[in-house]
This record gives sequence, C-alpha cells and structure tokens, in this order.
Amino acid sequence: MYETPLVDVNYGLRTGVQLKLELPWRILDEPLIGSRSGVGSLNMGVKWRLHEGAQDGLAISTYPALAIGDADSFLRKVNAAELFLPIQVSRSWGSFGLNAEGGYRLVKGGSDEIVFGLAASRGAGTKLELLSECQGTTANGFKGLTLLCQLGARRPLGPHLNFLGAIGAAPIGPPEDRTTLHLYLGIQSHW
Repeated sequence: MYETPLVDVNYGLRTGVQLKLELPWRILDEPLIGSRSGVGSLNMGVKWRLHEGAQDGLAISTYPALAIGDADSFLRKVNAAELFLPIQVSRSWGSFGLNAEGGYRLVKGGSDEIVFGLAASRGAGTKLELLSECQGTTANGFKGLTLLCQLGARRPLGPHLNFLGAIGAAPIGPPEDRTTLHLYLGIQSHW
C-alpha cells in the first residue's frame, strides 16, 4: 500500500498548543485484485507542550489523536475509529536530540495496542540533520510485537521549506504483517 500524497497540516493555535490534521490518498496494488485508490483515514489531533525547558533541554508533551476510517476504508464503507493517547519526552544536548514516546491506542472493533518509540537526531552542519527512529506496536498483553526502524535526513530547501526523506524496514514482526521496505519522501513548509 502507498500513501501519496499525504497531506499533514499543523497549526500553532497558541504557545504550547498545536492542532494537526492528516489525510492520505491511499493506493492498494494487489496481483489478484488489481489497483484501487481513494482517501484514507482522517487523523485529527492536538499537541500540548506540558514542559519546554530552554535551559535544561527537556520537553514533555502529549498528542492525543483521533483517526476515523482504517487502511481499507477507501475500498469499502467502514465504521472504524482509533483514539491514540501518547506521552512524549525529548531531551537535547546541542545538535543531538533524543525523543521517546509511549502510548495506548484504543481501536473500535479491533485489538487495542501499546505504541512505543525512540528517535534520535543529529545536526550535521547548518544544511543537514540526520535522523533515526524505531517505533513498535504490540497488541494488549505484548502479543504480536512489530518494530519498524528507519534512517533519514532533513535538509533546508529555502527559508520556509525542508526536504524530508527516510528509508527503513521492520526487522521484528509477524511475517505476513512485516514491512519489507518503508520509504518516506516529503516537503515540509513552515511559516
């Protein structure tokens, strides 16, 4: 399955509060079924920065999000919804940053999940930031662990544009659900 384009809009409502809206165009290409495409699940969220210490480099936030629809919702009418309740903690030391996330995803009509991840970033001069991330999910009770790991980069294209790219795979997970190649390419606009 492909998500292209994926529109992700964030808006700083006020200091410490950010609104998010995400909507992908999904393309499914299966040998027996053929190609199908359509709008994927709508993801809406609010990020609250609970602590953002400029002096200690520590930041704590939460980013509750509601997703309506699922991966196959564009193929058939689906009454699906997910509520994600995470907590994020990040720490920076100069040009190096570390970000940990843990949360619980409530899935209507499905299995709830525990979600966790660890990401690192390192500035490589003024024109490049190197990124790495591993994110895992597991069903309630730690059954069916899946882990996706990626390496990526962010590079400024101008005063208000960045290029983002990442490549990765899932080294851990059930073979039928394991991602063999995850590729992300994007343009980030900020004003």
